[in-house]
Amino acid sequence: MKSRKHSSSYRPSFSMERLEERQMMAGDVAAYMNNGNLYVNEASGQAGTANAVQVSQLSNGLVRVQGTANQGGGQTLVNGLPYQDFNIPTYSQQVGHLVVYLGGGNDSIIVGTGNVVNKFNTISINTASSNPNDPGDADLVKLYNVSTRAGSNIYTGGGSDNVVLDKTIFNANYGGYFSVDTGEGNDSVRFFGVTTKDYLNIYTKGGNDYIDVSSSTIGDGIGIDYLNVYAGTGADSINFNTNALGSTYVRGHLNVYAYDNIAENDADTVDMRSTYVSHHINTSLGGGNDQLRMLGVFAGTDIVLFGDAGNDTFNLTDVRAADDFFAYLGEGDDSLKMEYVGADEMILDGEGGNDSVSRWNNAYVRDLALRNWESINGVTQVYRKAVTPIIKGGNFSTLSR
Repeated sequence: MKSRKHSSSYRPSFSMERLEERQMMAGDVAAYMNNGNLYVNEASGQAGTANAVQVSQLSNGLVRVQGTANQGGGQTLVNGLPYQDFNIPTYSQQVGHLVVYLGGGNDSIIVGTGNVVNKFNTISINTASSNPNDPGDADLVKLYNVSTRAGSNIYTGGGSDNVVLDKTIFNANYGGYFSVDTGEGNDSVRFFGVTTKDYLNIYTKGGNDYIDVSSSTIGDGIGIDYLNVYAGTGADSINFNTNALGSTYVRGHLNVYAYDNIAENDADTVDMRSTYVSHHINTSLGGGNDQLRMLGVFAGTDIVLFGDAGNDTFNLTDVRAADDFFAYLGEGDDSLKMEYVGADEMILDGEGGNDSVSRWNNAYVRDLALRNWESINGVTQVYRKAVTPIIKGGNFSTLSR
């Protein structure tokens, strides 16, 4: 029986192999200063491995770059150490630029902690592979309690990526665009408590993407700013305040495009709640059986909604445009339900297909035009009423696609 037992030398050898395998899968990073800016890159020989790192400002003003457990099953090291602290020059209470490039692999980068406000001039994060034939990976980018002085950007590249921004202020002093680009893949982009002084652009491109902007303020009210959402190809879900008690304010224009090509047949969903926009709201759903829900939404000028092709469903409650409200549902059998919806001038057009519109508890509308509806408030229409819209001041042409 004793001869059947494993020898004592066998078990340690097996354990050592497992540890070596994990170390090979672990991606290490190089962190260094250059001209007052902090750079975090894949270490030499670590291209394409899984990196995981956290960058945070300490209470003594130093910035710590710390390796964490990565998706390869190992622990990322920073310059061969668990962490390293950097004394970054301060400009108007903001330290220098943070530049992160982690390349291919399932990477994780977290910037910030809840202990202090993590201040940088700008932040540039790139977790995309440099290989154009790379099938993509799953990256995590999270910013928490961060403030930047000017514009910043995040690019995750192909794969199913997750971007989370929480309690973060961008371009607080000088303005500048802030953009998130997640590339191809089924991505998730979540903003909560985010403030920008200038434009915010969100690009999710191909894949079935999830986008949520909640309890955030976009633009500073000086000039006209934009919140632009480009969801690209795929069955996307675009949300504003659906999971939050607060409101989102856009001090400028809100543009939502749920497609890359208008002929796409993906079923997209746009859910907009407690959203207040100082200028216009423009939403285009593209082809496919899409859904649009709006609850507690206000635009300081116009609201323009395009359903495009497909059997679309619009449900609008407590929606107000200070000037004009236009809804064009496009080809397909569409449904438009409205309650407490008001505007100065309103044009509702079912366009092609077997379309129905229901309006209840109507708010004030000075000039209303209904056309191309087969059913109005449940009553079948025996003819279509052709109405030529009256466009004031050329506003509509500036909002057309």
